Amino acid sequence: MSLPRLLSLTRRRWAIPLLGDLHRLDGAKFVTLCNRLGANQGAMRQSLDHLIEQGFVMRNPGYGHPLRPEYILTPAGAKVAPTCVAIDDLAHDLGVRDLCFRRWSLPVLSVVKPNVDLRFSSIAETLGDITDRALSIALRDLGAAELLAREVVASTPPTTLYRLARHARPLSELAARV
Repeated sequence: MSLPRLLSLTRRRWAIPLLGDLHRLDGAKFVTLCNRLGANQGAMRQSLDHLIEQGFVMRNPGYGHPLRPEYILTPAGAKVAPTCVAIDDLAHDLGVRDLCFRRWSLPVLSVVKPNVDLRFSSIAETLGDITDRALSIALRDLGAAELLAREVVASTPPTTLYRLARHARPLSELAARV
């Protein structure tokens, strides 16, 4: 599991779909990426800059000809990109594409396991720098999308436990492979 790499990628909303599209298209121009992903230019620029800084994407050294792509994957990006394509496709099939590419959704899914009940504090401790508010929102939204099961145990004080839903297991496994 490469949680630090996943956390780094999910810092930008468009990073994982962008890596997937660069893999699918074998490189692409900036405008093509914006149009395919439906992202505004500012967000796309930030995501590209972030991926370049992380060493996953680079400007094409041969760019200049109208048919050549402007951005291509680096060798490190080429290793991660097939998993990004699989995550994007699976999120689309499950109807949770928008939810999955929020900052904390995939990291939470990669931490919560199918047969293990985890408390809020355990998830927060594993993720590190997540705020309580951000984790609460992520858990609420993932629960509403039925990717997580939430159980309140009647004890003093009451305890809330989270478990990965069965149909979310492939998404969790892919997120953990990034």
